[in-house]
Amino acid sequence: MSVTKQCPSCGRELEGDYQFCPFDRTLLGRKCPTCGKVWDTSFQFCPIDSTELGERLVPESPPPEPPPPPPPPPTVPDRPLDTGHWPLATGLPPVDLSSFTEHATGRSWKNTLFRPVTLIFIFGVLVVGAFVFFLTASTGGPDLPMPVVKYELLPNEGRSKGVPVAIRVNQLAVFLIDDPMEAGAKRAQQIVTAIEDVLRSAHSEVGLRFAVEIKDGRPAILVVTQAGPDPRVLASVTEGDVAISGETDATRVAGRWAERLTDAVKVLVFGEAPTFSKGTEFGESLGALFKAAVGERGRITKKSLDRAYQQLPPAQRQALETPPRFK
Repeated sequence: MSVTKQCPSCGRELEGDYQFCPFDRTLLGRKCPTCGKVWDTSFQFCPIDSTELGERLVPESPPPEPPPPPPPPPTVPDRPLDTGHWPLATGLPPVDLSSFTEHATGRSWKNTLFRPVTLIFIFGVLVVGAFVFFLTASTGGPDLPMPVVKYELLPNEGRSKGVPVAIRVNQLAVFLIDDPMEAGAKRAQQIVTAIEDVLRSAHSEVGLRFAVEIKDGRPAILVVTQAGPDPRVLASVTEGDVAISGETDATRVAGRWAERLTDAVKVLVFGEAPTFSKGTEFGESLGALFKAAVGERGRITKKSLDRAYQQLPPAQRQALETPPRFK
């Protein structure tokens, strides 16, 4: 399914898996220098290997126009030999001062404009302005409230010692965990609280992202911010989580959780298109929800999200509400 992107240089809306703008060759993302993948322009670090992303490429600046040839010097009559004075000014050919002023002003303006330092400054201002506008335009603002995070107990199929629990962000099922239920649904409540804390500070955190790393011998989803503090654990994958997921690799389970949570935050908090869960039923259904919610207005609101969700086919709604399992 094609995703609409906006060129940060020319502002054109582009549909398709473009990496470069076909009008001015601007890179529509940031390239990871380690793995080589191109990510969204709002990302500061690669979600695969945490490498700081490179700068966005820019189209080549046009070569500066050559300055016009200087005006020919005025013709002055030879000095008479019989006097010690120059001819009067009235004897000189007329000089067009307006033309001279225009040439001088034109050369100064062009030389100043096409100086490398000036070009870098102008482009930097344009990129920052477009970037801020893009985030402001695509963010729901006051009409896109913080999503509701909750947990739901599911029927016990006997695959683990605990109880299967779905963690949801609004209607979207992002995690499927195994809760021992030794002190109620304590583990589920802790994960819900941790996600709520992340969502509350999502707009104010710089370089917010999720990463999958091994912590205390288990794959875990970490919350990483550019300004610190140190990455904190959002949720770790247990043996029970792996048992009820239908998968044997705990790292793949953590990766699936991170994909769903990241795309849920992109759509429901920042009003941006999902990118990480593509190729799955959840990702395709979430992409259809985003596209229908954006519509012709070019931005998401709570009303458009609710309307788009109700208009989804039952199969796509089920894909979004079904907890992540591996077939």
